[in-house]
Amino acid sequence: MASVSETNILKALDFLKDTLAGGKYMQDNPYEHSYRYEHTTRVASYGREIARAEGLDEEALVIGCILHDVSYCNTFGYEVPWSQHGRDAARIARPFLSQLEGWDAARVEEVCYGIAIHADGKSDFDGPDTVLARSIADCDELDGYDIFRVSENIRFWGFCEMDIPHKLEFLNKRLAECKGWQTLERATPTATRMMRQRMALREQVYTGMIEQFTRGQEFDLQYYDRLFNI
Repeated sequence: MASVSETNILKALDFLKDTLAGGKYMQDNPYEHSYRYEHTTRVASYGREIARAEGLDEEALVIGCILHDVSYCNTFGYEVPWSQHGRDAARIARPFLSQLEGWDAARVEEVCYGIAIHADGKSDFDGPDTVLARSIADCDELDGYDIFRVSENIRFWGFCEMDIPHKLEFLNKRLAECKGWQTLERATPTATRMMRQRMALREQVYTGMIEQFTRGQEFDLQYYDRLFNI
């Protein structure tokens, strides 16, 4: 396993902070600014855990995770679609990665390719489709499917304003997605195990909410039927 340069990791964090802070989208959206940085540090933490468990290049995976969403500085949120942000992030990251001490062209290409494909699996350049490159997306999704994101999805989709039938429709759809994700294999056994644990926990949350709203609906309908002699 390659040695880890804490100096390079700190440089990557500084580059991320400076780039995000200088971006118009982040300046216009303070919550998104703080969330994106917090999300990124969690993703990097997963990268370190997976790299150590699987014997991958820890420095490369951690720095790839740190820079995977650096394009949120300007591009995402305005005229550029979400699916493009991985490729934009790779372009922003490449000059920075190329000047890091101890980084050769092959290492730069591997990390840039992983950043480029992390959002939608597509890149606009040929790169090495390695376990490490694919692990950047795994680390991103591990944070994207945590319990906090459940609350974010509820807020984003206006769940609290839905009536009970639409709440149940929403929850059953999310539950089916969890069951589908349980069957997917990730780039490493470690990521597969971690993601399945997350999906199992999300299943518990959605199942509990379905039971909660179904119970109230059934009680209400029982007395509604009697009130109108149905």
